Amino acid sequence: MSEYRIGIEVDVLLMHPAREGWPVNEYARRAFDMMKRDGTLEQFFWGVPAVECLNRDWVAAWLKWPNLVTETAMIFFMGDFVGFFTVSQEGEGVGRVNHCFFREVWGRAHRIAEPIIERLLTRFPVLRGATPETNRAGIKFIGRCGFTVLGTVPGGAWLAHEGRRVGLVESYRLAEGV
Repeated sequence: MSEYRIGIEVDVLLMHPAREGWPVNEYARRAFDMMKRDGTLEQFFWGVPAVECLNRDWVAAWLKWPNLVTETAMIFFMGDFVGFFTVSQEGEGVGRVNHCFFREVWGRAHRIAEPIIERLLTRFPVLRGATPETNRAGIKFIGRCGFTVLGTVPGGAWLAHEGRRVGLVESYRLAEGV
């Protein structure tokens, strides 16, 4: 099942919508169900009305994402589906990464994410993040993952589910030697 394995515990399954036999929508639906259960759906899809995403094919929901998503992958830890990440190319060697982990691994998600981030840094020497300031758990997570917070852009995040703007916390992490 694994597209690639990182260490002995973390497997990553890349989403290939056009490739037959890949369980994209099965895991996508599970991801949405878990995000609804955990109350994180709106935290991740802060710029797109989550209700729209739920009422459509999950892959189609990505078409509404503001940037072209270069890679979306499901994350498995010790065989269990625990979350997913996306990375979008923003320029030569620059990627914007987003993570979502399910409740079962909160508190240790940064340890699961670390080898994935290290692998992404080999492709994108500069990783950027953007987190609505209301997502306190997300801000704590990026700090634990070694991202440096640049600051908050006032009104930079549109929370579609609340119909209001909040600050957007911009962060980055550099590959060693950059």
